[in-house]
Amino acid sequence: MQFLTRRPAEPVCAHRLCIPLGMTMIGLNHKAFTPGLVAILLTLALSACGNGGSDAVSSGGGGGGGGNNMVAGEPAIAPLSLALSPSNLVVNSGQLIWSDAASPFSIHMMPTLGGSVMGLALQLNTPESIVVREQDVFWVETGWVLHQTSQMGTTTLAKGANCAGDNYDFVVDDTDIYWITSTCSPNTYSIQKVPRSGGSPTTITTTSVPILTLAGDSTNIYWAEVDWPSPAPISQIKKFPKSSGPIQIVASEFHALRGGLAVDGNTLVFSDCDFNDSYRVFSVSISSGAVRNLATVTVHDSTIPVVSAVTVDGANAYWIDNTSLKFVSLSGGGVTNLATGLNSPADLAVDFENAYWTEPTQGTIKKVRLSGGPITVLADQIDIPKNLVVDSSNVIWTEGSNISGFGRIAKTPVQGG
Repeated sequence: MQFLTRRPAEPVCAHRLCIPLGMTMIGLNHKAFTPGLVAILLTLALSACGNGGSDAVSSGGGGGGGGNNMVAGEPAIAPLSLALSPSNLVVNSGQLIWSDAASPFSIHMMPTLGGSVMGLALQLNTPESIVVREQDVFWVETGWVLHQTSQMGTTTLAKGANCAGDNYDFVVDDTDIYWITSTCSPNTYSIQKVPRSGGSPTTITTTSVPILTLAGDSTNIYWAEVDWPSPAPISQIKKFPKSSGPIQIVASEFHALRGGLAVDGNTLVFSDCDFNDSYRVFSVSISSGAVRNLATVTVHDSTIPVVSAVTVDGANAYWIDNTSLKFVSLSGGGVTNLATGLNSPADLAVDFENAYWTEPTQGTIKKVRLSGGPITVLADQIDIPKNLVVDSSNVIWTEGSNISGFGRIAKTPVQGG
């Protein structure tokens, strides 16, 4: 999920490691292939894809303010790189950074305009998440090892455990990195921080209740704790002031949180699910603690409605559920359907004009204007699109492949083909 802002001073949240973006090790070969063979395969694949990669986009689906219309066109798909198992895609200052669990290199980088792919760090374990802050790349690997890489080599900043959960969220600010660790027998969950310059980790909190998500801004670290008693889960959202001070409960007595925590200015937005026929979207004033129920959505069919991604832009909250893209004003009011008739949408990105999302099972990438209108299909007949990012000119994504062990990274213009 992505929202394009212009606030470089705020921390970046994701999953972890640190590298200046300038190393030049070529890293496209798989462990089962020679570098020469992979180079040949890459050349052939990109030549075969050409400037297309798919045929004309078909019509269908439903739109927001423009009714149930779909804009069809010829997608101008530009393959950027063959990749074995790409994920955790990030765009920063004209560079693409991603991880690849099947490559000898954990982290890769290339220009968004196209060009050579550089391997930034050797594979040590499976990379789980990446965040880019300024000119540094951070990532964490399975087994909870946090690394920092510079032109002098890779340094391990911290090691932890994650046996009681699989949450690799972390937050990076100007001075510190915050992350979730867990241990078993008995199950415990902790939030720790370590200086970016290196040093011993400090434990902020430890609990027996699972910690499901982590977020941050320039002032606080936020997280959700979800207990699972019968008949329904109970969630709390807490915060920790970075400058020091006690841990505070921001909101409590909610169902299981879904879609993560979105932070924008003085507002925290999240969704919960009752695992029955409805979900809710809430906002919390960070300064006053006032909680507002922004939306309650009930679905009268056999599906269990769940929010898979939520983001905010200072004025509105946007989210995707099983079949639709919706938004509501942070000041309250009616919920608006920007797009309906979607097929299990996944990753969500929002810029200043449009919302973009993937539909992996359909092999499509779509957009709709934030002001409403028909859905535009940007790419069709692609292979299981996954991560999605947007810069000022292009929508860029990772996708799988019907050929075992191969995927790719590709882009298409924001305005369509």
